Amino acid sequence: MGGTSIPDFDVEPAVGPRFLPRVLGVVSAVTGVLAVVGWPVPVVSRHARREHAWERTVQGVQDWLAHDGWRASGSSWLYGAASVAALAGAITLLHPGWTDARKLAVVIGPAGVLLVVGLAVQWALGLPWSNYGQA
Repeated sequence: MGGTSIPDFDVEPAVGPRFLPRVLGVVSAVTGVLAVVGWPVPVVSRHARREHAWERTVQGVQDWLAHDGWRASGSSWLYGAASVAALAGAITLLHPGWTDARKLAVVIGPAGVLLVVGLAVQWALGLPWSNYGQA
């Protein structure tokens, strides 16, 4: 009766850690949902007092909640770019053989195009930042 040894099993070793790609996948999914629903971007201001930035953020959320209909917002381009960057980052982590230049191009390229072209087209068409807020 022949015994089996560990080399007899055809098992492919895991390449690299899987935790960070999963975290980036979750970040990509969450920011993707925020992009689709047009959730307002939190206001961060260096020039105004923090209370004003917080009040503007709360007002944006209240406007979003009060709007009846589809919520279109320039923030969707920001969240969309973040979603694409997180997904591309997860993909690059799963391919450790890729060069750093290729990884950078895979992450920055699509996310940058989505962000820059999306906002430029919105601005060129004369569309407001959002159809639900006052800002």
